[in-house]
Amino acid sequence: MVPNRSWGEGRRLFRDPVHGFIGLEPEETTRLLPLIDSPQFQRLRRVSHLGTSRYTYHGAEHSRFGHAMGTMWNMRNLILRFESGGVPLQGNAASNGAAAALLHDLGHGPLSHVLEEVTEGKFSHETMTRQIIEHSGVKDLLQEPGAVLEILSGLTSPPNRWLSEAISGPLDVDKMDYLLRDSHYCGVEYGLFDFDRLFSVLRPVENGGVRHLGIEFKGVQAAEGFVLSRDRMYWAVYFHKTTRGVEKLVSAILRRAKDLQGAGTDVGLGESLGTLLSDGEMDIEDFQEFDDTSLFAQLKAWKRSSDAILSDLCNRFFGRRLLKAHVVSAQQVAQVLERRDEIQQALDGLGLDFRYYFAIDDPSMSPYEPGGLNDEGSKIVVEAEPSSGTAGQISEISRFSRIVRLLREERKTELRVYSTADGLRTIMDLLA
Repeated sequence: MVPNRSWGEGRRLFRDPVHGFIGLEPEETTRLLPLIDSPQFQRLRRVSHLGTSRYTYHGAEHSRFGHAMGTMWNMRNLILRFESGGVPLQGNAASNGAAAALLHDLGHGPLSHVLEEVTEGKFSHETMTRQIIEHSGVKDLLQEPGAVLEILSGLTSPPNRWLSEAISGPLDVDKMDYLLRDSHYCGVEYGLFDFDRLFSVLRPVENGGVRHLGIEFKGVQAAEGFVLSRDRMYWAVYFHKTTRGVEKLVSAILRRAKDLQGAGTDVGLGESLGTLLSDGEMDIEDFQEFDDTSLFAQLKAWKRSSDAILSDLCNRFFGRRLLKAHVVSAQQVAQVLERRDEIQQALDGLGLDFRYYFAIDDPSMSPYEPGGLNDEGSKIVVEAEPSSGTAGQISEISRFSRIVRLLREERKTELRVYSTADGLRTIMDLLA
């Protein structure tokens, strides 16, 4: 790890629960502190990093601000380590890389992944991030905003391609922060890995003239641990049935409000939120005011809505009377689809509108996606062991790791049906 020498005049220290002290040298302070103090970045203090996970793990109250700071710190230290090891970056590439890491989450809204689901993918936090960098005051605070956008978009030049992969790749500084940070705040150990060891074996490796982020041969075990920790965190935290159930409930609330507004009933969506839910678009000035506080205030106001469904859904959200889950088989999902009308009638008999009180969830992921070395930036590449006589040659990690070979063939999917407790019992009785 690069030693922290940030003390004295012109230096800034930020105490971080994961990384200890995040320290900026005077030159870094000049470049990065205006970005940190910008209203666009300060907004991230008001956006939860894990969204609805707080309903499952009550400690998960941390913000995207802290995660962005940690990601920047990891990136800054990685760049300094490479430079001290003889891998210099030309021009402003180093400062652009740190800035890109700091700003990579600017476009996340409250419960961001729920918004992307409700808008059917029309809203993208990556797109909003680019728009903020291009069209807000952030642009004036960057030395080379175009270069920062290139890093975030994976369009850096071949010698510097590893900068993009360090922010979004199989061994990126983003995951290296959020796995540890989310584990810390959730009070779990699923996302823990040997950070110091993995960080120390990262290195830029060349393949066909392109410099990728890879690892030394002696770091294979550390990379295995990282892959496993990501898999454990997804299934224990990010895909937790309660967390996903809250997401389904919020999604139902927003869809109900959108449907009412579309039918001519004014529910107070406002022009910005209404446009977002319909077209996936929002003016960046309005987006600046769009955070957990504003969204939750809207949901709280709907608790008193004259629409019984909207009111009930919002009261369930704040009272934690959530939708319940039942894990089902693919055959049972097929039954649900075949008997949709029958299930809808059964739920109607309970006073539950099928459109808002029923959902199917199918979280799915592979711990390590199958592929080869030529899948640029998506595979973990390993530099050959020096003693093998093939110094400088690289291979994809599964050549050396039995664990990764097994994981790349596995894709886990869990199918779940959601409804209220009474609704779920009725549905499962029909499928019995």
